[in-house]
Amino acid sequence: MSTTPKVLLKDVTLMWAALDSKNSMSDKYQVDLTNLSPDDCEKVQGLGLAIKTRADRPEKGAFLTPKSLFPIVPLDKGGNPVKATVGNGTKADVLLTYYIPKRKPPGAPDRSPTILKLTITDLLEYVPAASGDGDL
Repeated sequence: MSTTPKVLLKDVTLMWAALDSKNSMSDKYQVDLTNLSPDDCEKVQGLGLAIKTRADRPEKGAFLTPKSLFPIVPLDKGGNPVKATVGNGTKADVLLTYYIPKRKPPGAPDRSPTILKLTITDLLEYVPAASGDGDL
């Protein structure tokens, strides 16, 4: 049984969810946990993880991007897998921990965030825009 500390972040805003297919830039499953509250930031920093902000992305506020080699299965409040594609602005409760990377590039953090459980509390489904080709 793991003794790695865990924190529960409530009602976090999700962005750029690559939960069932890998992100093309990182080649990992990942999601941005955005607009973290000061309390959430304190919990995350208590795990020894760094919070990010970006001047060119103020809509993200304080954020963190957990990544995984394995798909991240979003659950509904009843514990059932969510089949819809999770869109930006979806709210979720996230059980978070960290792992120690076996190989890390120079300057990379010593700990990396990872999601143990992601429960959707308010789903905004991603629906791709129509291609504009009309009915064929």
